[in-house]
Order: sequence, then C-alpha cells, then structure tokens
Amino acid sequence: MEDRVLQEVLIERRHAESMVGNIYKGTVQRVVRGMQSAFVSIEAHRNAFLHVTDIATELDPGHNTDRLDGRIEERIRQGEQLLLQVTKEPTDSKAARVTTHITLASRYLVMTPGSTQVRVSLKIGDENERERLKDLIAICQGDYSAGFIARTAAAGVELESLQRDADLLKARWQDITRRFRLESSGSLLYRELPVSLKVLRDIVSDDLEGITVDDDLTLVEVQDFLADFLPDQLDCLTRATSGQNLFDRYDLEKQIQAALESRVALNSGGYLVIEQTEAMSTIDVNTGSYLGNRHLSETIFLTNLEAAEAIPKQLRLRNIGGIVVVDFIDMKTEDDKQELLDCLHAGLLEDPIPCGLSPVSTLGLVEITRKRSGKSLQMMLSQPCLHCHGLGLVNSTDALAAAVLREVYLRRREFENSSCLVLAGQELVDRLHTGYRKEVQAMHRDHAVVIKLTVSPELREDEFRLIQPAEVQ
Repeated sequence: MEDRVLQEVLIERRHAESMVGNIYKGTVQRVVRGMQSAFVSIEAHRNAFLHVTDIATELDPGHNTDRLDGRIEERIRQGEQLLLQVTKEPTDSKAARVTTHITLASRYLVMTPGSTQVRVSLKIGDENERERLKDLIAICQGDYSAGFIARTAAAGVELESLQRDADLLKARWQDITRRFRLESSGSLLYRELPVSLKVLRDIVSDDLEGITVDDDLTLVEVQDFLADFLPDQLDCLTRATSGQNLFDRYDLEKQIQAALESRVALNSGGYLVIEQTEAMSTIDVNTGSYLGNRHLSETIFLTNLEAAEAIPKQLRLRNIGGIVVVDFIDMKTEDDKQELLDCLHAGLLEDPIPCGLSPVSTLGLVEITRKRSGKSLQMMLSQPCLHCHGLGLVNSTDALAAAVLREVYLRRREFENSSCLVLAGQELVDRLHTGYRKEVQAMHRDHAVVIKLTVSPELREDEFRLIQPAEVQ
C-alpha cells in the first residue's frame, strides 16, 4: 500500500503453493519437433512445457555442450535429465512453463549460472553508480563460473553487503548441483521463498514505513528473515492487535473488489473500461461526465492524461500480463501525444514487472506489453459464470422465446391434440404471454398443440423445459 491506497496484491494458497522459481530435476518425456518444444516431467504425474528458446547453453552441471544451437531434436533427447526452473504457473488448459536458464535471486543480486556476465538493472540510470556496482560485483564474482546482475535495490550498497549476497547464492547453487547429482528424477531441488518472504526480498526499500503481520508463525519467519538479510528494517515490523482484521483496518476488501470491476472511475468524472481475455486485454478511455472548462481538445487531453496516470497502477494492481491495447480518445497534436506517452512511460517504470510501450497509432491506440507473472487478480479471485460460461452474456428473453416456439414446433407430434407445458423463469413466461400471443395461438390452430406457461423457480432465467402435463407430479 502507498498512502493507504492498494498498489499490489500477491496471493498464495496454502493448499496450492506457487511453483514459479522452483527448481527441479526433470526428465524429457517427449520431444515435439513441430512445436520445437518438449514435455518434461518435473513431479510425479505432472509434466511441464519446455520451448527451444528456453534451453540454455549449459543445460545442466557437467552436460555435454556440443549441441548448443539448432533445432530442439538436436539439443535434447527423450529420457535426458535436465535442471529446470518454473517460469509460469500451470493453468487449467496449459502445463507449467520451464527453462534451463536458471536464475537465483537474493536481496541485491541475481545469479545466472549459465553465464559469466556482470550486469546492472536498467532501472539504475546513473552511469557512475552502474560502473561502481559492476566493479564491486566483479570483486564478489572472483573466478567463480557464474554471472551476476545487480538488482535495483543494490543502488548505494557497499561491497560487504554485496559479497554476503554473492556468497549466499554461490552456496545455494552448489547445494542445488550436488542434489541434482544425487536425487532421483522429479525431485524438487530448490523451493522459492513463500510469498511473505519473497515480498520482503523484492519490495522492501529504505522508504518503507511499516510491515504489519497478523499471524504468529509468519511473524517469526519475517523476524528471522529481516534479522539475517535486512536488519535495518526490523524496527518497521509490528504485530497486529490480537483479533484485528488487517483487511478491515485498511479497507482492503472494498479496494480488491473494485479491482475486479471492469469500470474504473477517474477523479475528473471520466472512466476506464478494462476487459481481460486470454488473447489480450483492452482498456477504453471515456470522458464520462467530465465536460472541461474551455475547449473540447483540452477536455480530451486532460482525460487521456489522467487515464495514463491510472493505467500503470491498474495493470500492476490487477497483475495483467501479455498484450494490453489502450484506446485513448483521439488527439490531434503530436505534442499532446508525446506528453501522453511520457506520462504513461513514467508510470510503467514504477512497475517491478518489465513493460514495453508503443507509439500512439493513427487510430489513437497504444500497445503495452507486460511480462506475465503468475495469474491475474481476476483469475485468482474469480471463476467463469455457470450461466454464461464466462462470456458475460446470456440469451435475451426474445431469443429464448423464439427458441421455445422452435422446440415446440420440432416436437409438435409429441404434443399433438394435447398440451405442452412450458416451465420457465418469470421474465420468459411474461414475454411469451405478452409478446408472442399470436405465435402461441397459431401453434394451437395449425398443429393442435395447446401451450401452457408455468413459472418454475428451480430454473434459471435463461432456461426452459417442455413436458407433458401428465409428467407433473
């Protein structure tokens, strides 16, 4: 939270812990040449997806590196054992995605065992600081055969802290490679930190005001972690009052619920409409009740600018990944378009997840790419409607009425010279009574079928049943 406003939500279920970051000893089950991919087993009864682009130069400790380039069938073989790290959670329709590009993160550094490069986060813009960090990390690296990346949190950090992190990562990698040699296929060699500790490692900074915990076991874990890695932040840690609900204290339920709504109100009176699909997400910008004070062009520009400030926050809060297409209100001048992009770019830089941005198209569209990082908030907290199966729509009452008459006609021999009892919801029964009286009478006149309408509280508004009156108990 920042200024009591929710910025990001991270969820981990006790019965379904996240797999992202976990490292396994896997076995290639099947190489699919047409997809240039392979399915590999990483746990009992669980396969994962490995694309050729996710195969590193050094597949695993001691692996033959003669097959460095080319097609997947030239690089790995069925039955081969690999060191694999999960990069994407499995979904109902897709297996987990894995890579052999292993990375191990600490507070200030990321180790890349498949490389020997020393790099610095792009979010550290000061060139002098970048060079200082490269020099210090080179000292930490020594002649160790692994690369290191300085994380954003490393800015201003001295050699002692960087060396401690580097030594920690080296020891962790040695343990993983040792276990790879000794343990059986499918074994979990390294488990990523639980969400509470991962947040501390990745997010905690000097401007942090407080960490509040309402669970005793988590409190002990957090205390131990801070004592070992972030001792300066121990004073920020507090235990919530016994029985106090943090969600009520900070009004989180209401803010989370708002993050699941498609419509987002802007302070000016304008609003965004955010729609998420499997292929991409779209955001539509509207002026709404905002009328402005002077000219239409100024009203449009100010609405777009406010939307550009809100959109990066919404992407982070909802954890929307992939391609996002934003339909801004059309602007005429290039200066306004550039100021809009600058505002949007500045907001995306605050996101810990890498984002990309395209220029404003001739149609007023802007494309944003955001690396997928787990499931979106919508996927975590929602499920498809049983009525509409996730479409957000059901058949209209008129469409249902027409479907009733079509089915009566198709089954007219069954009901000939007798009655057809239509069971339906109140709205559909009323519509058939009032809007389709002539069609109901024609069924009697032309086909000797008497249609009787009865409201059934057991049926949904988009359902109906045709039965013989004798079937009614």
